[in-house]
Amino acid sequence: MSGARWATVRRVIWATASVAVKSPIEAITVATLDYFRLTLQCDNVFQYASKKFQKATSILGVNRKFIWRHTPEQNDRIRVFHRTLKRKFI
Repeated sequence: MSGARWATVRRVIWATASVAVKSPIEAITVATLDYFRLTLQCDNVFQYASKKFQKATSILGVNRKFIWRHTPEQNDRIRVFHRTLKRKFI
């Protein structure tokens, strides 16, 4: 996508649906682009598939893009994150 900009936000790990709802809100507050074009990429775990999360992102006008559960290879940023952790701490 030409001209796309990434907003970096805190990754939600092992959270409830209520906590997961904070991700799109945080993304909107740090994004400098029109948040109606914001797409939140998340895996297909229960927090992000919950009705509460779907309703919140719908109200906020945030698009959702789902990747397969337990497949970080679909997300290059998480691969870089894991590589950095291994290099620094293992």
